Amino acid sequence: MVNNVPKITLNALFGGNGLDLNDLLSQQFISGSVTNLAAGAQVKIVLGGFNYTATVNADGTWKAALPTVDLQKLADGLLNVSVSVQDVAGNKEQRYRHVLRLLLTRCRRWW
Repeated sequence: MVNNVPKITLNALFGGNGLDLNDLLSQQFISGSVTNLAAGAQVKIVLGGFNYTATVNADGTWKAALPTVDLQKLADGLLNVSVSVQDVAGNKEQRYRHVLRLLLTRCRRWW
C-alpha cells in the first residue's frame, strides 16, 4: 500500500531569500505549494517567532501575508522559516529555510 503523505514546496523568499530595508515598507508574502493535501487544509508558517497560517487552494498553492509591522520587529541576522502541514490521517510534513538573512541598515541620526 502506498501512503501519499503531503509534500511541501516553499517558493523563494522575498525575491532572493533576504529582507532589506525596502522590503519592510510593504507587505511581504511566503508562498508555495503542497501535494497530497486537500483544498482548504491549513499551512502553518513560523518566521522569526511570528506565526501565520495559509489555506491550501484547489490547485495546491498557498500564500501567507506578512504584515509590515511584524517584519519591522524581526531581529537582524539569520532567521528561521518553518512551514508545516498535516493531513487528516495525521501524516506531517515540515520544511525549513535557515538561510533567510535579514539585511537591514538601521538609520541612526548622530547629533
